[in-house]
Amino acid sequence: MGDINRAAAPRPLHYILDDHGQPVACGDDNASVLRWAQWFCRNLEQRVVLRTVIEPYRVSTVFLGLDHRFVGDGPPVLWETMIFTSREASPSFGDYQERYASRESAVAGHTRAVDAVLAARRAEDAPTGPHDRFDVGGDS
Repeated sequence: MGDINRAAAPRPLHYILDDHGQPVACGDDNASVLRWAQWFCRNLEQRVVLRTVIEPYRVSTVFLGLDHRFVGDGPPVLWETMIFTSREASPSFGDYQERYASRESAVAGHTRAVDAVLAARRAEDAPTGPHDRFDVGGDS
């Protein structure tokens, strides 16, 4: 049985993506955090997984670079999908947010979010022709 007084090793907080899009943990020392911050600022397009515009909605899935698993065990939560709107829209997806522990789950979550927006548009009887939807950036 382990020593209950011994603190568990701290989880890495900062992550970057390698050349293959896989997350790599950075240390917590000053030099590592500076390396993370520089990578984060210089690699916006690499951090974008997918962006889909279905006016007036924008579905965005990105690599966060920080572990968002704040409680419990498991892999780091490093990707997020959100739905934004450019104007007053009904229905509102104002607080829509999903987070994921893998890029594959993030891509699947992006598809679910796009499907939710398309379903809402169909419910409004609004046209959703090719002129209303376009994908920007990212690679899948």
